[in-house]
Amino acid sequence: MLNTLFIASFVAITLGSVPCWYRAFKRLRNRESILQGTERIESPLGVTDVAIMFLTWFAGQFAGLSLADLLAPTIADALQLSAGTLDAIEANRLAVMAGVCGGCQLAFTALGLMIIWFRYRNWEIFGFRKLFVRRDFMIGCIAFLMVIPGVLLIQNLLTQFVDYEHATLEILQNNHSLFTLASTWFAAVIAAPICEEIFFRGILQSWLQRFGKSGEEIISGGWSNSTQGSNARSPSVTNLSASQSSNPYSPPSQQPIEASTINQSNSGWPPRTSFDPHNWAPVVISSVMFGMVHIGQGAAPIPLFVFGLALGYLYRQTASVLPCIVLHMGLNAFSMFWFTMQMLYPESVAP
Repeated sequence: MLNTLFIASFVAITLGSVPCWYRAFKRLRNRESILQGTERIESPLGVTDVAIMFLTWFAGQFAGLSLADLLAPTIADALQLSAGTLDAIEANRLAVMAGVCGGCQLAFTALGLMIIWFRYRNWEIFGFRKLFVRRDFMIGCIAFLMVIPGVLLIQNLLTQFVDYEHATLEILQNNHSLFTLASTWFAAVIAAPICEEIFFRGILQSWLQRFGKSGEEIISGGWSNSTQGSNARSPSVTNLSASQSSNPYSPPSQQPIEASTINQSNSGWPPRTSFDPHNWAPVVISSVMFGMVHIGQGAAPIPLFVFGLALGYLYRQTASVLPCIVLHMGLNAFSMFWFTMQMLYPESVAP
């Protein structure tokens, strides 16, 4: 029964992607990008900023594991998780660790962002564009329909040769309690997509896209016209109609911009940079590293590399991490949902 429902959901997503892919191929035939690129603030990030985020990310992992070891017995006793088989008890302990590590990872990622923000005083450098939240969310949903079928096909093909392994799935196999479900879902569907997309796309890929600048800027960071500092503010865009801001195929660069943002040298705002449709190196490099951090999960690095290319393309075109987070959350939620159903109702899975 579950196999049938899974296939039905997969077919539904694939059919839903047909109009999107039709429009994409039509644009490619006209020698246009699938998704038009947007003008964006020039990234001021340097090696220093990448190191800050990497170290805080690593510290979040370490702090999460240490805190989980310390709190696991207390939480287990408070939630009465110390009963059952040894496998179930161990699964509860690992679930506590997954939840605590996810929370610490979010907290330390926020800490890293705040440290970097104090260097430049501008949230848009991370890919946070509140003016285009609705549009970016829609792009993420459309990307989910277009990307997920291909990634799942690659993953299912590879699992015929190499078993897929993941600590979160092993936890669910040994314990199906509500606490275990909530903890693993929080870690996999909320914490991981947000933290990974901010680091790999918002920080790492944003920095890689700077190559070609002076060595000093790439290493220490800063804008090319030295506008970083407490007076650096994100440019504002006005006169957006509802239809323009909600159209995922209408790039923000086509929208009217206040006159004060056009003359960057006089305004004191960070310089803006045009979109480079041929700059694939940052997308590929960030995707390779994204796949490498999942080594140890069987064949997962290969489909995740392909998935990373889609995420990197989204970030390059939109200059926003929101579509990437939405797409990443969608894949993890889809996978977690069907694995959870498989664990809860094993009798419904065809042999």
